[in-house]
Amino acid sequence: METAEEKGEGPSEAAEAKAEPEEGGEEEECKQEEKELEKAEEKIAEAQEELNKKEIKAEAAEAAELEKRANAIAQAEAEEAEDEQLNEEA
Repeated sequence: METAEEKGEGPSEAAEAKAEPEEGGEEEECKQEEKELEKAEEKIAEAQEELNKKEIKAEAAEAAELEKRANAIAQAEAEEAEDEQLNEEA
């Protein structure tokens, strides 16, 4: 296959020939880009799902810690109330 320059075309004609890809090649390139886009979107969705899982785990850990603190405070208050009641009875 001869290039545009080998065919005797001038530099501007050669540049035009290079700038215009074949229709089949352009369509194939478009399909390839669509596949790459789909893969990228899948990776983004997977990453978002992982992030959501990590956020849920972090929130669950925080909730468990808050529950421990609340239980400790409730226990301390119950002991204090019991001590006050014993002191009043004495």
